[in-house]
Amino acid sequence: MPSNRIETTKQPGLFVAHGAPDVMLSDIPARKFLTELGPRLPTPRGIVVVSAHWQTNDLRMTGPSTLETIYDFFGWPAPLYGIVYHASGAEWLNERLARVLDKAGYTVRLALRRGLDHGAWVPLSLMFPKADIPVVQLSLLRSASPELHFRIGQALDGLRHEGVMILGSGGLVHNLRQLMPEGTPPDSWAQSFDTWLFDRLKTRALPELFDYASQAEYANLAQPTDEHLLPLFVSMGAGWSEEHTKNIHRSFSYGNLSMASYAFVDPNAMATT
Repeated sequence: MPSNRIETTKQPGLFVAHGAPDVMLSDIPARKFLTELGPRLPTPRGIVVVSAHWQTNDLRMTGPSTLETIYDFFGWPAPLYGIVYHASGAEWLNERLARVLDKAGYTVRLALRRGLDHGAWVPLSLMFPKADIPVVQLSLLRSASPELHFRIGQALDGLRHEGVMILGSGGLVHNLRQLMPEGTPPDSWAQSFDTWLFDRLKTRALPELFDYASQAEYANLAQPTDEHLLPLFVSMGAGWSEEHTKNIHRSFSYGNLSMASYAFVDPNAMATT
């Protein structure tokens, strides 16, 4: 049977929802999607991952050594705490990331004791379970705007052409106070905000997306704080030059937790899901 892996070095700007930590153990559509996504993509030389769960006052990146699996959650099933994602960085990837950011006017500092939080290792362990691809996690900037994160993503665009995947990990509807038992249909407000983003991403309506908090109905309910949406803007910026946005998955978990994922990529570079 022929492989559906695309044999090219250029990588997409990719945004995935990492969901609740137990997505690793759950039989839900999003877990199946993430498990099947990795083999469909061109094999990256390296991965720069930006997660909702690391915000700093200035840009930081993990170092080139073995990256600790951080269990930054509590009260979940015991088997989750036994999962170890044996990822390592690479000096060349740190150097390239620092260089492209510096060229764009951004300084990034090493955080040598920082590992991968669950926003990073959960999707990576499903997409690339062998953990044989160098990984660097880049922080979000605390209190910085969607547009600034988009510009940071633009600075990373050239890395994609060197075979480095830019992976944003968050959630387009993320309000922990509005979660319900798994399998519960999403509320209308959650569907509305998810669809609002879908429509604006499809039409590449940047001004509205940058100003989503004022433009979108239910924005405050869907995103009480913005850290789960900001990785989307990094991924957008990294792949915006492709002039194409592809919705690659849409579903909900725990009622109102959006699991929508997007690729900013050449239209011919990914198979239809």
